[in-house]
Amino acid sequence: MARGAVVKDGILHILLIEDAESDARLIADSLASTRPAMELTRVGSLAEAREELSRSVPDLMIVDLLLPDGLGTELLETGDALPCPVVVMTGHGNEELAVRAMRAGATDYVVKSASTLKEMPAVVEKALHAWQHILMRRSAEEAVERKRRKFQDLVETINDWVWEVDLDGVYTYASPKVLDLLGYQPEEILGKSPFDLMAEDEAKRLKDFFRQIARQRKPFWNVPNTNRHKDGHEVILETSGLPFYDSDGSFAGYRGVDRDITDRKRAADRLREVNRELAAFAHTVSHDLRTPLTAIIGFSEFLRDQYGRQLDGQGTDILTNIIEQGRRMMALMEDLLSLARIGHLQRPSEVVQTADLVKEVVAELRGRIVASRLELRVGDLPAVHLAAHFLAEIFENLIGNALEYAGEEGGPIEVGGRRSGQQVRFFVRDHGPGVPEAERDKIFEVFSRGSTGSRTAGTGVGLAIVGKIATLCGGRAWVEQTPGGGSTFWVELVDTPPSPGSPSAVPFEN
Repeated sequence: MARGAVVKDGILHILLIEDAESDARLIADSLASTRPAMELTRVGSLAEAREELSRSVPDLMIVDLLLPDGLGTELLETGDALPCPVVVMTGHGNEELAVRAMRAGATDYVVKSASTLKEMPAVVEKALHAWQHILMRRSAEEAVERKRRKFQDLVETINDWVWEVDLDGVYTYASPKVLDLLGYQPEEILGKSPFDLMAEDEAKRLKDFFRQIARQRKPFWNVPNTNRHKDGHEVILETSGLPFYDSDGSFAGYRGVDRDITDRKRAADRLREVNRELAAFAHTVSHDLRTPLTAIIGFSEFLRDQYGRQLDGQGTDILTNIIEQGRRMMALMEDLLSLARIGHLQRPSEVVQTADLVKEVVAELRGRIVASRLELRVGDLPAVHLAAHFLAEIFENLIGNALEYAGEEGGPIEVGGRRSGQQVRFFVRDHGPGVPEAERDKIFEVFSRGSTGSRTAGTGVGLAIVGKIATLCGGRAWVEQTPGGGSTFWVELVDTPPSPGSPSAVPFEN
């Protein structure tokens, strides 16, 4: 048996298809002398061979080229992959037919003579080894084909249009999704460039950008571009691409995806317009209300200061209440205006030193800290890429909130933070009465002050500002109970450093 040959039961099953009795005897004697673990089945025609093959598949076939009912190569030319190695035997002068047999899939061929037939064990050995390589190649090809079909199925079912362009920026592949996005069959796209699908001004705007990217062999992500649908209407796509290379390492073009963001872009435009209108409205209302409100507060204070002695106790109380409610309304307007302004966060290129900023906030709150008789402890605070005034809003509101609600026995107030990759968390912790569990989910909503807030001053907007800044930074804000009693307010932000390759975020432990 050949080294490395894979047979079904430890016995090498050979089907010999040979009509010449003398040649068949020479082959059988040659194989029998060296291969005790072998079973040889002999038939003399194509018909008998087909019948035998219908019953079982041998480990190897030895086929004479010229048989009474046709050419032995007919067994090879079925269109299916051969189930076992095949050695073709031919007479002198039939080498051309033997070459045809090899092209049809034969593993080897032998020109029949007494000496070559005696060497059949070596031929069989060689054929079995070659067959192992054929099987390995088939297995590799089938694996590649399975991956290709898997990729094809994936490409043809996702909502994005997958494409490939060559060195000249010409489409060499387009997935069927292009029909849904732009109204073209994939074959209509081939040979065109992305700029052929854009209006002239849009193509001019993007050509230089993409050419520069291609020269530098850079990937690109989420580039918006306006395209023309086959029926003429505009479609806004978001394009991402990666360079790919030939097997020799030569740059070959780009592969990427296009996603339809038309509805999303229009919705974002509408939202920006609404936000602009709301901001303008907030400024107008703030100005229009501030002017008469300032007059009301001012005249009320004038009456109290100049004519207070002429009023009885009830009159004085009413006047004082007017002043207090006016100031409260003024504070509410200022807070609402601050909330309205927070619509977009432009991250600075340089980091803001949070520790230095908190020192400034603490200095501004020094009077309240002294009046509260609470100790304030500031721990480690990581620097972040966030505009200083937004960062100040976070700490002013959270520290001010703790001073307002912790009470004289609620100290110390602790301030700290930590970083994990691109995620940053800040906290402000007190040891006061805390926030009831039922109210924690709503505490960051506008005007939500909780059951303890009704007894203190405030507008109910400060924590909403904190929550909005956290959301715009890709994070969140929440409150937990401090161990032993009190509240710990957390703010999580996604901080994006200017340098690429920042470490990935990992889970925090509170």
